[in-house]
Amino acid sequence: MKAVPRPFAVIGITYFIVLALLMKTRANTAFAVLLFCCAAFIASMLIGSIRQAVVLPVAFLAETSACLLFLCTEAYVYKPALKLAGENVFVKGTVTDLPAKEYGRWYYTLKTRSVNNESVRVKIRLSCPRPIDAQPFDTVEMQAVVYVLGGESDDAVLRLKSAGVYLGAYTRQDIKVTSAEKKPPMYYVLKLKQVIGRNISELLPDENGGLITALLLGDKSRLSNRTSEDFREIGISHVVAVSGLNLSIFLLIFINIFERARLNKKAVYAASSGFVLLVMALAGFSPSVMRAGAMLLLFLFGKLINKEADAVNSLGFSVMALTLFDPFGAGNLGLQLSFFATLGILLVQKKLMRPIDRALAGIKNKPIKKFGIFLGETLTVTTASSLFTLPVMIVSFGRVSLISLAANVLLVYASTASMITGGLSALLWSIPHLHVFAYPLAFAAGILAKYILACSRLLAAVPYAGVYAGEGYVLLWLSGTLLLLSLSAALAVKRQKSRIGLVLVLSTAMLVSGVLSHLAVNRNITKITVADIGNASAAVITKRGNAVLLGCGGEALAASKIISILDGNNVRNTQLLLIPRPEESESGAAADILNAVAPQKIVAPFLNDELQTLSRDSHVTFSSRYKTDLWDNARIEYMYEDDVSCAYTDLEGTTVLFVFYPGVDPDAIPSAWLCADVLVCRSKPPARMDCRGFGAVVIAGEEPALRTADAINIQGGNAAATASLGDIVIKTTGDSVFSVGRC
Repeated sequence: MKAVPRPFAVIGITYFIVLALLMKTRANTAFAVLLFCCAAFIASMLIGSIRQAVVLPVAFLAETSACLLFLCTEAYVYKPALKLAGENVFVKGTVTDLPAKEYGRWYYTLKTRSVNNESVRVKIRLSCPRPIDAQPFDTVEMQAVVYVLGGESDDAVLRLKSAGVYLGAYTRQDIKVTSAEKKPPMYYVLKLKQVIGRNISELLPDENGGLITALLLGDKSRLSNRTSEDFREIGISHVVAVSGLNLSIFLLIFINIFERARLNKKAVYAASSGFVLLVMALAGFSPSVMRAGAMLLLFLFGKLINKEADAVNSLGFSVMALTLFDPFGAGNLGLQLSFFATLGILLVQKKLMRPIDRALAGIKNKPIKKFGIFLGETLTVTTASSLFTLPVMIVSFGRVSLISLAANVLLVYASTASMITGGLSALLWSIPHLHVFAYPLAFAAGILAKYILACSRLLAAVPYAGVYAGEGYVLLWLSGTLLLLSLSAALAVKRQKSRIGLVLVLSTAMLVSGVLSHLAVNRNITKITVADIGNASAAVITKRGNAVLLGCGGEALAASKIISILDGNNVRNTQLLLIPRPEESESGAAADILNAVAPQKIVAPFLNDELQTLSRDSHVTFSSRYKTDLWDNARIEYMYEDDVSCAYTDLEGTTVLFVFYPGVDPDAIPSAWLCADVLVCRSKPPARMDCRGFGAVVIAGEEPALRTADAINIQGGNAAATASLGDIVIKTTGDSVFSVGRC
């Protein structure tokens, strides 16, 4: 039997990718995959030619091991933890991190020692209305209600599972805090993180400092909604997620450049290890950076102890070591981005660099040649990492940024440099006699941050900077590009000649054709998407990248659904957020929406406890009656009284009446509004309203809404309901011409 070439590459990479895919599935699917992998392994061992080649049996064994470990963790760690949900229990645990403040509440991560005086080890996120007097590694005791974090949002559950925090808790009773007599080393790391955050706020109190805090610590609380939206649009959200992707890119460029300079390789790897440790420390050793940094350190260590060590082999070993005892960690977005970026750089970067090297070979001027090499390394490393992380970005964010390559080239160096100079300035600010040196470093960090913010704003304004991955032309482009790449690879093996240049040209042509045809087809179409979020109101009106959001009911699930609708329609400008009633069914997701979207105007009828977070927003107007023009020949009117809450839109001749709760008195609605082409309502139409007079009736609600729609249809109307069956989309070109369909 032959030795396995690159054994850890085959085992580690296969093992990690299978775990990452399983994190997106249910346990039943994982069990089916396990059976398939076991059967494939047995078959590969029985077929002599495959057994002698070794690679396939080893790969199937790695896949089988990944499935077994995933299922064991699910059965013996995750599910037992979930059994605590819904219980009122006595919890004793240790605070493991600094508190976080979100939406006016304080959150503490606890590692339990016991639950109801029985030994239980599980992480719980404690939610408190006010801060408690507890430092990291102090012990807290309380009677608390435990619940599952993430609710019905698969994305939230996946994110929390990969972080190892499955449960939340709250209490209305006193919390007993016992200070730790002896603090572990990690306590001082966390205090350093706290000091860094405070010092950056003092040195750079504006959004420039907020960006540096996000880069270093992952704390995005000081970033504006507009900035977060810009980053998402141009495909650099990973930069402020402290994901490790920018660290991987910068490190690989660093190694390539210094290897080309013929410096001592071990010195380069040792210096690179120190650089990684510095960035990890400045980032406060957050979990995502710990995973990404540990992977890079293991990779560098492999190269240090054996200068002939295979880089891909070292990468496979490191990623397997990271997830061997924490299989759910494979679902961590930061680790996935870091892994695939590094893999792409190792596998294809040098191939992409070859034609550039040939073009630069004839240049005699050394400064120009060195600059060409630097620029070529930057472009090829960024291209390689972008190509390999594209599937992760599509699955995780549901978008394809068409200018992410340019954005990363322009911003990744600046973000890393800003992160390092900002971190150093924060450290020096706390050292007597050295704090004077913090000023120039903070100034440099601020200039770099300002450049990043300005550049991202400019790039995000480019039409079709990012597109929804579910659009037909995007899927066609991705499929076509993968097919072309496969054909190119086959030709390269057979004829020893790559066609990558032709592939890039054809791929670009397909993309441009798709964008132009999509733009032409949808140029004059206005869409109204009625969100399927249960018994709550949320309708999104979009046209040419502009949007109006009417209602944002529900909780976290509603917010993710609404944001997904905005992303799916390539919205670059949210003109208006109308909160028609302060009740949960119309405003419950407002805080989450505003954390992700930056509307130009917010309108609500009045301020109450539910809408306190809006009082600090300078764009908010409290009024029971409101009227404004939108784009082209479109306008919206809104009214709120004791017995009515509704809005009326005229979209270039197609009129829509929105009724926000079933108890509305039809007599209080202006008679002209009752003649609208379409009625959109929640739960059911108001009593005494003749629905047959509307061209279509759309009901946002749960299963009973479907029966209401059927009853209207029997009476001669034309009705449809969301009813957990999917969003309903109304498309119109104006002049009362419209269609209604389910998304």
